[in-house]
Amino acid sequence: MQFIVSSRFKKSVRKRPRHIRELVLESLDLLKVDRNHPLIDDHPLGGKLVGTRSISVSGDLRIQYEPINDDFIRLLDFGTHHELYGS
Repeated sequence: MQFIVSSRFKKSVRKRPRHIRELVLESLDLLKVDRNHPLIDDHPLGGKLVGTRSISVSGDLRIQYEPINDDFIRLLDFGTHHELYGS
């Protein structure tokens, strides 16, 4: 599986402390190996975000992504639940 990384995702991750960036990489490694791994809690999003999914990184931090096919995932954004979804 390969990631297509949006500029928004890059910018959102880059502004975080190093230890958070490391957690992001660990979560993405788990996503590559097993989308059903319980630590990342992969789940579909609803409402205006239908067609995208979210995984947990740590606590309230989430990665929003869009599965393209079996080989590619587009990483859309990263942030707290409130930053990404407004609630």
